[in-house]
Amino acid sequence: MNLDRQDILDKRSFSPVYEMTRGRKIALAPIAYPLSKVYALGIKAWRKRSARALDIGVPVVSVGSITVGGTGKTPLSMLIAEHLARGGRRVAIVSRGYKRKRGPSPLVVSDGTELMATVEEAGDEPYLMARRLRGISLIIDADRVRGALKAKKEFEPQVVLLDDGFQCRGLAKRLDIVTLGPDALEPGAGYLPWGPLREGLDAVGPDDFIVYVARSESEREMAGGAALTELRRRPHFYLASYVDPVIVDGEGREAGPEGMGRAAVVSGIARPEGFEATCQSLGVEVALSIRFDDHHWYDDADAAMIEKEMGRRGCERLLTTEKDFWRMPEGLRVRASAVRISLEVEPPAFLEQVARRVDGHD
Repeated sequence: MNLDRQDILDKRSFSPVYEMTRGRKIALAPIAYPLSKVYALGIKAWRKRSARALDIGVPVVSVGSITVGGTGKTPLSMLIAEHLARGGRRVAIVSRGYKRKRGPSPLVVSDGTELMATVEEAGDEPYLMARRLRGISLIIDADRVRGALKAKKEFEPQVVLLDDGFQCRGLAKRLDIVTLGPDALEPGAGYLPWGPLREGLDAVGPDDFIVYVARSESEREMAGGAALTELRRRPHFYLASYVDPVIVDGEGREAGPEGMGRAAVVSGIARPEGFEATCQSLGVEVALSIRFDDHHWYDDADAAMIEKEMGRRGCERLLTTEKDFWRMPEGLRVRASAVRISLEVEPPAFLEQVARRVDGHD
């Protein structure tokens, strides 16, 4: 069941052109469309230009994307890191710490046993990974080469995993894993800022792994359609789906929807509609949704507004994503629970094939 329009408060100050209403998109077309053409020429020239890639003497695996927005990069990185670690390998993750508020670079967020940075210093996604992944070290640095060298020196890993690293050309990689969603496959999908593309499908090499991430059942059904026919012919094409959503508290303990009462959904993510539908699928009575910009840092004014709107609609609890949970003021987290979503990749041999590539086997 979809939320009524009056039950959605959209506080986003920025919306990508490709997600705007038809009228606004037409109004911006004289500026955004030519800019996307210029961007496309520039990024293709950059990709064709030869680059010196440093071999750090440790296998490097990248999980990235050719589009902007949520395509499952972080949950896929966690899934791969856990599998490699279970196989007895020392794993270090290097992330850029997108939209973190402060802190030096490079910064050790976790040594695998101890959390060593705040969410403001690390950024929401690295902080979440550091809390969830035990036995796996994590460093953030916008300069991925420097971050990888720091990881090698500090932790002597047997594999370095780059989170959102497809566009990093300064490191020699053992494997590039590229996540895709339907946005990248739509006819005429444009480059930034007109469309969602950072790069085109021609940037994906023949030995790269492609993971199509379906955020809903309809998107999963698309995997069998004509848009993916050519990609399915590749030797390493996989289908991923979000599965087993559960409600958790701040310590990660599972809690059911019982006793939730009427709830408000608050999120600062690229595509909030899917998350709202997930909350409803858990049996929660969602009476209100408040949408903020992706990676939004909540302040006291936001908290006061959220509390007020929850009171107006009789909402007893607040549901949010795990990333959003840690970006909220502590006073608001008291009323909040998070929804944890896992990623499952088919065929199941995917993870072992990644491990084989890490070990130097084709």
